[in-house]
Amino acid sequence: MPTFRHPAISTFKRVIGAAGLCLWMTLNGDAATAQEETCGSNRDAICVSGMVPKSDPARVWELLRGNLKFALYYFECLGGDQLSRTVVGGQLFDGRDLALDPDAAMALLGPSCDFGHEFACVAVASYFRETALGDVDPLLIAQLARRSCRADADACAFEASLYVDGDVFPVDHDKAAEILSFACARNAGYSCYRLGQLHLDGLAPGSSEQKGLDLVEQSCEFNFGEGCFDMGNRYPEQPSDPKEIKARRMFFEKSCTFGFGQGCYVAGALAGVMAPFWKQDFDEELAWHEKGCSLAYADSCTRAGSLHNGTQISDPDLPVSVAFSKRGCTLGDPIACANLGVNYEFGRGVAADGKKAFEAYKTACDAGNGGGCNGLGNIYAKGMAGEQDDFLAVEYFEKSCNLGDPIGCTNVAFFAENQRGAFRLDSQIEHFYQLGCDGGFHEACKRLKKDDAE
Repeated sequence: MPTFRHPAISTFKRVIGAAGLCLWMTLNGDAATAQEETCGSNRDAICVSGMVPKSDPARVWELLRGNLKFALYYFECLGGDQLSRTVVGGQLFDGRDLALDPDAAMALLGPSCDFGHEFACVAVASYFRETALGDVDPLLIAQLARRSCRADADACAFEASLYVDGDVFPVDHDKAAEILSFACARNAGYSCYRLGQLHLDGLAPGSSEQKGLDLVEQSCEFNFGEGCFDMGNRYPEQPSDPKEIKARRMFFEKSCTFGFGQGCYVAGALAGVMAPFWKQDFDEELAWHEKGCSLAYADSCTRAGSLHNGTQISDPDLPVSVAFSKRGCTLGDPIACANLGVNYEFGRGVAADGKKAFEAYKTACDAGNGGGCNGLGNIYAKGMAGEQDDFLAVEYFEKSCNLGDPIGCTNVAFFAENQRGAFRLDSQIEHFYQLGCDGGFHEACKRLKKDDAE
């Protein structure tokens, strides 16, 4: 049994269930039984009937590096071989699915690289570069990067970066272009993309804009999502040519399919609008945003939450809306934080909780979101997270107004009109109502008309 233990492994073993049994039987050559007994009934199971660990390690790497649960199970049950050490170590190193733990990662990746498993060497080189550059011979970093590049063309972009960024070696764009060309010729999409950028920036030998554009397109053909996204952006936002309209959407959808979250967001936005060649489909829009959120693109999480909070999709779900808003807020979108504050303030999809509403609104407000500042004012006005305080409430309403939120402007005027918070002259009250009305808030316009009538 392996000597390495991570807390996630014991937790994982308790929940692996049918998915783990499916993988175990598949790895042991009983794929048909696995498919019949477990894979067919388990949505998380990966049925990989052609997987032969000993004779095709690259295939195992491809299948396991994106799936932590199976990587851990593979590592635990098959004795911690070098490949599984690399997979689990890689997860620890970049913090995608396990908590970031570079030292624990190196305990796995270092021996795996020494053993001859080149997939691990690029992570070791990256570790040295990020944490011990002054204490490690740069030639060692270069040697490790070269080993990985020769074993896996996708790792060559790291080696090339050693000669572009200037932190390890003096900048040498010719050397970087040579490495990227080697990898691009082996269908490494990211390397094609980086080489294309060097051409577009005039830094590659014999640079040409057309060559750069061709390489970006080639990166998309090799499944690099950002290259597809750039291809979509070559077209105008509102092209008049039907072929361009369809091509633009196709590139953004491919970008998402190949794992670029911003592509998912744009693909979703396009699905949610009327266009000459497709019908408006909010359920399809939601599917793209769910994919984008799974790729940690915050705006997609926020939009998915909004769709579940409305009536446009076929099966809205308020608790699901809250979950998406939480994810978007965690990823740094202040709009998602403001939306989450509304959920907690009014108990939509979750139990009302003034303190949690306060925290969500404050996060949004501190990030410059006017709706968050207005929500924070509401919490102070209601006393939902402590003592009621009209003066603080109006302070945040005014901050909201200054950030362009018409509701905040209206609240400043309304509180002053009702002698709550700081005193204001009638002309000031009218000014704030006017700001609210000009910002499109109908209630502020109604108040202005009422005051005029009086």
